[in-house]
Amino acid sequence: MTIVPDETSTRSPRRRGWSIVRDTLVVAVVAAVVFQALRRTVADRYIVPSDSMQPLLYGSRDAGDVVLVDKLAKARDLRRYDTAVFRSPEDPRSQLVKRVVALGDDFQHSWLELRDGDLWLGGDEQHLERDVKDPLATRDLRLPWFEWPSRNQDPVEQTMLLPAGRGPLGAIVVPSLDSIDEARKQLAKPSRANRMRLNSWLGDRWLASLRAVDAGSIDAEGQRRRDGGSYAVDDVGIDCAVDLQGCRRVFCGLLQRPDLWAFHWEVDTGTVELWRNGETVALHTLPRGLESARRLEFGFLDGRFFLCVDGRADALWCEVRRPDWLPVDKPMPDMLPKNQLILGAIGPSGLHVQRFTVFRDIYWYRERMLGAKQVASAVHLDPGTAYLLGDNSFDSRDSRTIGPVSLTAFIGRPRCVLGPWSRKRWLSR
Repeated sequence: MTIVPDETSTRSPRRRGWSIVRDTLVVAVVAAVVFQALRRTVADRYIVPSDSMQPLLYGSRDAGDVVLVDKLAKARDLRRYDTAVFRSPEDPRSQLVKRVVALGDDFQHSWLELRDGDLWLGGDEQHLERDVKDPLATRDLRLPWFEWPSRNQDPVEQTMLLPAGRGPLGAIVVPSLDSIDEARKQLAKPSRANRMRLNSWLGDRWLASLRAVDAGSIDAEGQRRRDGGSYAVDDVGIDCAVDLQGCRRVFCGLLQRPDLWAFHWEVDTGTVELWRNGETVALHTLPRGLESARRLEFGFLDGRFFLCVDGRADALWCEVRRPDWLPVDKPMPDMLPKNQLILGAIGPSGLHVQRFTVFRDIYWYRERMLGAKQVASAVHLDPGTAYLLGDNSFDSRDSRTIGPVSLTAFIGRPRCVLGPWSRKRWLSR
């Protein structure tokens, strides 16, 4: 048997060292080339520099979210409300990360208008309809306005009326009301007006917001954003983690000046009534067996009142606010807030609330911004273009100022936030 000597063992130490250096350099060059190729064709990371997508994406030139962008995504697959990255038509070296709200290739919705914070779409300028979102499928479009337990220094007592009682693990205990008649009386217009004039609100047996929900929000760091703070909004709601604790009836109220609307849910039977100032205007039936439900959501979204129990699609009721329900009498005085959320219950142990979030829908600000072109109310999108808006439309340079953007400028879809570590998360849309 012939033994072939190992050539590396016969090389001098200097030659072996150069060989290792050479191989390392080759590997490094190949890795760099592959990495750059992947960045150009597969995915890349971008730092969000501005506040235009708050609170979805935290913007700062020094500490903004680092976002992974999927460059394999195709422009033809974009759908309404998707987030996307485009090259800026004003500076091709810059990128825009915005939300796609309309596409010119969708001919049935190629005209759009922004009205009172909502998006209206249609096939022509004369036939626009409000885009109505599903309350469950579009949870990711909710913007938090107040959270409990709170992550910031906002004085809770200036924002929410919290009953004094506390249950296990610090849960809020909403005390039981005496009867349905008491609830109807407290939610009736004359009684409510008198209480608000006396600044006594609804008493101490309700969980309620004390001031109108505005177009501000809470960012990813838990801090309140004041942009839009002077605009009271219509599309608001509350999402609660609850323990029914044997509750027989739950009252989910929403003041929209001048009327107070409330869902009255009879837990055992599943019967739900929609009240207007204490009077029943609509009926619905939810599935039975929800006595152990752990989640309660209600509010007003895109022209509809909604109530959902336990996050179940079969336990969701949406009721359109009918034209004949709109007030025809003289509005109540401006001392009343534009909106207010109220939660009450009847049951031996009251209603236990472990946590809750008051939220609002995205508010599309329509007023002409500084430096914007004067445009008509309704906008038409040509085929091959997209209309882009920032979630924080009070501080966003988007299609309201630069017009629709060509799909040829599409770069990719943000998929997740890579950093900072405390804000790492997947993006759902």
